[in-house]
Amino acid sequence: MTPPKPESGRAALLEWLRWMRDQQPVALDEATGMWQLFRYDDIHRSHTDLTDFSAELGRVLPLGELSRGVLAVMDPPRHGQVRALVSQAFTPRTVARLEPHVEELTRRLLDEAAGQDEFELMRELAYPLPISIIAELLGVPRQDREMFRGWADTRLSGDHEAEAVFDDDTIRASVDEMHAYLLEHVRARRRRPSGDLISRLTLAEVSGDRLDDQEIVHFTGLLLMAGYTTVAAMLGNAVLLLHDNPAAAEALRADPGLIPGAIEEVVRYYPPLPQSLKLLKNDVELHGRTMPAGSLVTTWTLSANHDERHIDDPGTFDIRREPNPHVGFGHGIHFCLGASLARLEGRIALEALLARVPGPKVLREPEMYPNPRILAPREVWVATNG
Repeated sequence: MTPPKPESGRAALLEWLRWMRDQQPVALDEATGMWQLFRYDDIHRSHTDLTDFSAELGRVLPLGELSRGVLAVMDPPRHGQVRALVSQAFTPRTVARLEPHVEELTRRLLDEAAGQDEFELMRELAYPLPISIIAELLGVPRQDREMFRGWADTRLSGDHEAEAVFDDDTIRASVDEMHAYLLEHVRARRRRPSGDLISRLTLAEVSGDRLDDQEIVHFTGLLLMAGYTTVAAMLGNAVLLLHDNPAAAEALRADPGLIPGAIEEVVRYYPPLPQSLKLLKNDVELHGRTMPAGSLVTTWTLSANHDERHIDDPGTFDIRREPNPHVGFGHGIHFCLGASLARLEGRIALEALLARVPGPKVLREPEMYPNPRILAPREVWVATNG
């Protein structure tokens, strides 16, 4: 049984996922040959059971060199080695130092949108904010941000199944162009390091192990794409949820200290990446069905975050939810390395937006991305006055 198309709406997708959790918690998608998991406990296991579940999708998908340096598709021991190297450069202090810049850029973007009766949130704030911050972090020119957005949109706009993505000539050309761009910057930092993240990655060393140029290119490429798309999606989804829950918006406006919890609830309710892929190392039996070794498994993060067996009253958007054991940022060794940066940007942007925009009032039903692997609006038109 295949999920409803994105144009069917988010409510239809959530209802389908509820039915699958209840009736077919383990299902084979005949169209793709992939298995699907829907319940929280099973998806949690897929993140933590390194004996049966693998992240090394390159064993069965045509990733080639694209998997080098990408933590999301690595297993131990190399995963731990690369994460240690990357963590030397991408530290909590690095993220914390960005806070004044995030605040200043958010103010400037909202100033530029001021004076209009309505503005398009994604174009005016949700897209340029994370792109500019990641450009600042990496040390690449901020004026190239439209090029970055073009690369991301090429990968997000098609209705692609995972195994077909790298057979698409347009997507492959976009990835190659991005990697060539980043490689120039990596080689320049090898010759003349500075204080940016790319420079620190070229210098990182643990027990004599260092990252090569391609590993740095692929890691920074993933950071550029994932950091941009997830933060933009998170902000767009936050505004949609606050439009639907005006009491929550008023509570956040009255007490900005609630915003970090609200960000977690946004990521639970509408995780930007609603599903992920795993590869089975061994036969795995769940709920009376056996998934054979070598199978690809779609794990539905969105479904896990709405599983009534683990989340109390999951259909309610509760900015005070405690605890909030969502898996929207992943779990285990593959927990999102950029989660702290996403949380920082989301907190600052949402507080500034609520201080300036009443409601927020969304003026028309947004169009969602057609790609089933991203849960995000393309456009969100917001009123700037009551």
